[in-house]
Amino acid sequence: MGPKKKGKKKSKEELEEERRLKEEEDLRIKLEEERRLEEERKRHEEEERKRKEEEAKSRAAELIRLAEEFDASKEQIQTKAARLQEELRHRKEIKDWEKYLACETKPDATLEGDINAFLNSWLLEDDVDLPSVVKSCEEARHVILDLIYVCIEAQALKNTALVQRCEGFIKHLMDLTQQKIEANTAHIIQYADEYLDQTPNVNANSKGEVKITGACGPVKVGIWVNIVPKGLRNKKIDFSDMEMIIDVPKPVVMQSLAVRAIYLPYDNATDSLRNMDIALGGVFCIDLLRLPPPPKRARGWIMRELSNEKINRLEYPLEGSVATASLAIKVSVALPTNVIYPANPRVGWWDASNEIWVEDGISEVLLNEETNILNFNSLKLTNIAILQHRNANFIKHSWSLKMSSIQDFSNQKAGPNCVAHLKIQNDMYRLIHLEITDIGVRLLSPCVKQLEELNCSYMPSQEILKRLAIAGINLMPLPIDDVRFGIQPKESLLEENLIAELIQIASAFEIKSYNGDCDWDPTLMSSPKHAFFSVKEIVWPLVTQSTEEEVKAMDVSEYIYVVAQIDDETSAGMKFRTNRSVNPYDTYVHLKQALSPLSTPDAKDRMDNANLIFEYNLLKVLSLLRLFSYTQYFRRHNIEEHRITEEVDEVHLNKIPDSVLNESSSVPVENVPLTTPTATTEEATL
Repeated sequence: MGPKKKGKKKSKEELEEERRLKEEEDLRIKLEEERRLEEERKRHEEEERKRKEEEAKSRAAELIRLAEEFDASKEQIQTKAARLQEELRHRKEIKDWEKYLACETKPDATLEGDINAFLNSWLLEDDVDLPSVVKSCEEARHVILDLIYVCIEAQALKNTALVQRCEGFIKHLMDLTQQKIEANTAHIIQYADEYLDQTPNVNANSKGEVKITGACGPVKVGIWVNIVPKGLRNKKIDFSDMEMIIDVPKPVVMQSLAVRAIYLPYDNATDSLRNMDIALGGVFCIDLLRLPPPPKRARGWIMRELSNEKINRLEYPLEGSVATASLAIKVSVALPTNVIYPANPRVGWWDASNEIWVEDGISEVLLNEETNILNFNSLKLTNIAILQHRNANFIKHSWSLKMSSIQDFSNQKAGPNCVAHLKIQNDMYRLIHLEITDIGVRLLSPCVKQLEELNCSYMPSQEILKRLAIAGINLMPLPIDDVRFGIQPKESLLEENLIAELIQIASAFEIKSYNGDCDWDPTLMSSPKHAFFSVKEIVWPLVTQSTEEEVKAMDVSEYIYVVAQIDDETSAGMKFRTNRSVNPYDTYVHLKQALSPLSTPDAKDRMDNANLIFEYNLLKVLSLLRLFSYTQYFRRHNIEEHRITEEVDEVHLNKIPDSVLNESSSVPVENVPLTTPTATTEEATL
């Protein structure tokens, strides 16, 4: 079969016609597409214009409604504030009268005149007896402590002027305490020869040594004067009243000098930005002091070179000595029993030039947990302390606040009328549990011997939080800590107003930290202008008048997620919205109003008739803890793992190391730290 014949070849005119037709078709399609896109663009523009118009109308309506709500609530807020001030004034009058009847001589830390009178009176005292000086320093310590409580309360209430005044008085009293001890030390070493054979508080012997101690409460001072150098062995100086033993090496014993030891139960180091540590349990100060020239005796006269109440410290190791382990001064000291110490404590000395605590030069640190005796060797003689990372307990993983039924306390004659439980979980502890009432605050967990006083009695909010910080659980970050540790805090307006709103709903709603369940923009979590949390109405069927049908109708069984955000265009400066609102403009100035459509009549009644003193105590606690700025568990931890439950269950037992369970099966699970204090790293604490 032959090959197929090829089709007729198109002519040039036909090809040109086909090309022309194709170009016309392409042009038509292109014009239609451009027309369609233009129409679509116009439609989108029209829709966007209408949307913006609707948003503008909704925003305008929102601002009008928020302004009306803000104006309508002013009078009620002012009336409530006046009632609170009247109640506080009445309680202060009762307290002042009780102090008057008790003939209490301690000055009132809230009165500037009382503190000035105390300072002037103390300045005029001219005691040369060490126990008397230490006693006066102990009295000053009580005043300092009262001032610290007033200062912390002023911080909680944002009273800047009072904070500055208290801080000035605290520094003045601490400096004056040091001056009194310095002046008495100068007197003792000036007249050391006269102490060789006298007084019950002086331990002297014929070998030319003088040892004097003074201890009153936690304030302790001991001085050993080596008038006549002798011996070729180490000298063990036993300050028994101080519960301290200092073993000095031969180069010290062979020189005429003095060794002084001081313990003050507070950290008087400079609070610089570089200082990342705090002194846990107070500060021990050990100094080597140069003795003045010995007196000259002639014809019954004694001639001395006066030092003008100044002392000369000696650098250690002494001049001509090389810093070696054999020259380390060995110290054994009994630690305060009201502080929780880590099993392997860090000990450091204060570097005044750099204003930081330094651990170099301290070795062989050993803490006997049974006797609370700390042993260490030091090549540095200055302020020495057990160190703790300043922010060890700042970061919270989760927290919850829930009111208890008043029936739980109906049998107590003098018990609280309102009780709420604040539970916190952080890096160090599975559960820190505070009971907040109208008569004070009490610590329920941790429940350990070091915190027995805090577990047993109700105290003012500022006092219990400060005593908890002294014990090693500092939950109160300061604004300077935001800079020191690189924390992005919530804006102060948001933080302050949010706390003021939360206390108004605490009597009717359980409040919890945000657990990530709501589908909100995660980028806003760390925004300083937004704060997220959840609430759920507390239902007490046996206490309230609400029926089961009312409760079910209001759907109060599920948590309501709330966002608080800064809005500079509103009168209040901020607003609230819940996840139950579909419309993003459905916002409220006050949290109470935002929850009103979702609240039962009983919840509204409880909020309207809340105990003002309870709310005042709660306000101070929340303001000092700064929960919204320092709750950052969602950044590093599994949310489910750190969610707080109402009671400790078997799940928690699986999280405790076997070594802990084997050592003591009676230790409550909530008292077991999440991490060992010594294992705190920069990542763990930040």
